[in-house]
Amino acid sequence: MAGGKAKKESDPPVSGRQDSKKKSQPPLSRTNSKKQSSSNALAVAEPSPVLEYVEKEKPETATEKRIRTLRKKLREIEALQERIDSGESSMNPDMAAKLSSKPVIEREIEGLKQLAALEAHEAEKQATVDAAAAAEKAAAAEAAAARAAVSGAAAEAALAKKRREALEVLANISPTGEEARNDPRLKALLSQVAVLSTDVFHENCLTTGVSKKSGWRLTLLARPVPEDPLNCPPEDHETLLGFMVFRFRPDFQCLSIAKIAVPEAHRGRGFGKHLMDWCTKYAQKQNLQYLSLSSLPDAVKFYRSFGFRTVTVSAISADDDELIDGQEYMEYRLKGSRR
Repeated sequence: MAGGKAKKESDPPVSGRQDSKKKSQPPLSRTNSKKQSSSNALAVAEPSPVLEYVEKEKPETATEKRIRTLRKKLREIEALQERIDSGESSMNPDMAAKLSSKPVIEREIEGLKQLAALEAHEAEKQATVDAAAAAEKAAAAEAAAARAAVSGAAAEAALAKKRREALEVLANISPTGEEARNDPRLKALLSQVAVLSTDVFHENCLTTGVSKKSGWRLTLLARPVPEDPLNCPPEDHETLLGFMVFRFRPDFQCLSIAKIAVPEAHRGRGFGKHLMDWCTKYAQKQNLQYLSLSSLPDAVKFYRSFGFRTVTVSAISADDDELIDGQEYMEYRLKGSRR
């Protein structure tokens, strides 16, 4: 008996007053009752799922509000009828008018209930349409974001490609100048010029031709130094892509090309054309009329593609040391020049 009494005292009280404060809360289920018995604090701390659902209910429509008002009037009429039937109240004209309005109110409630059902159906249809539109909008936004990402990636890739394909012409380089002695990149490029010149022309043009005294000038083609060279392999901008040796012949209004070469590993990629285009523009800026050269047999077709033609007498024909057996004298008249 003592054990049972102690158990009753330990249980949290559930009085009628407590229930009256929570009229909107439905009766606790058997499972919830057990939880409340074991821990009243937990039951108070955690909101009821039903209460949470009620908080999220849709606002009352005008039709539903009208139905609620009419039902209240109907309950008042029914209460009045009970008082009259029990003799608590005596019939008077006002009461009779209220009692006679009961059928009218009931019919109006039935009509409003049908209208409320129709409105609910239309609202559900509109909610479905809105949900579909929202889903379509979200899908469109996702697709646009994906396209933007692809476009951004493509633009970044195009920019990276443009940077990779960028070329720099280093004009009028002096192999013995201060810059050539102190610039590691230029040193690397000139050492490659020496090797390429020896392989193609069987002589090192840096020691046998290019000098301020002779007038022969050296121009190199390479990749430009990137904005962040520390994160870029040196071979990207320290690799020789071609070189050209030329000089001016003012007496003939001519730019004479002695040598032009591209490393074998980089041929067929337009580097020779790039050098020729640069040379043409450079000569035009000097107000010259011709480009002249003596071409090796294997390069004749290349120069003809630029508009060079074979001639018997050239601005360089007087220099016997510039012509090797099998070579052809070739000239190109610059656009806009006059005879």
